[in-house]
Amino acid sequence: MTRWRIAAVAGVFMLAGCARLPVEPLSVSSDSFSRWLAHSEQLLALSTWTLSGRMAVRTGERGGTATVLWQRMGDHHQLMLFGPFGGGRVRIVENTAGAELRDNKERVFRGDTAEAVLMEGVGWHVPFRELGFWVRGLPAPGVLDDLILDERGRAAHFSQSGWEVDYRAYREVDDLMLPAKVFIAARPGTVRVTAADGTDLGDQLSVRISIRAWDDEPEWAQPSR
Repeated sequence: MTRWRIAAVAGVFMLAGCARLPVEPLSVSSDSFSRWLAHSEQLLALSTWTLSGRMAVRTGERGGTATVLWQRMGDHHQLMLFGPFGGGRVRIVENTAGAELRDNKERVFRGDTAEAVLMEGVGWHVPFRELGFWVRGLPAPGVLDDLILDERGRAAHFSQSGWEVDYRAYREVDDLMLPAKVFIAARPGTVRVTAADGTDLGDQLSVRISIRAWDDEPEWAQPSR
């Protein structure tokens, strides 16, 4: 696959008005870069969606999987994990007021962000804020160390916030190309993973997301009690 490399320093998305990604292209095909800009504007406009699939988290020799249903309507996120890492159902809700995690034992964890309650309730450090952009095939707002485009102007790889993000497959959804397989891995020193018994598991952490389906006009799922 042909790829192009782009370097960006303090590249920030403008989420209102004419969305654009300010970057400095290096030896980049102007046609591919133009496709990327047009594609990224379409992805930024996608603010209501549901994805379903599987998530696998691994640190060192330990890991686990969960079925995932993630819904977003503007600033309101609902993430449901079924059988997460050997446990039962976990439901996470995040909005402008904060975040709440409720597990199958009816334990409730509250915090400022979904990332915080996921860490407290499940024990895994997943960059939830950035992941909301990454699962759509977009870098999050902020510094972008590196971006590699494929020949169709889609993100194939980038580095951001101490994570390496790779796209292994895309699928077409209503004339929009959305990721089908996303792999993220923490760079050394980005995270520190600790087991429930206090064992230090080091700083190796990877997350693989296989997305089976996208829906850009979802009905809000109500969890069963």
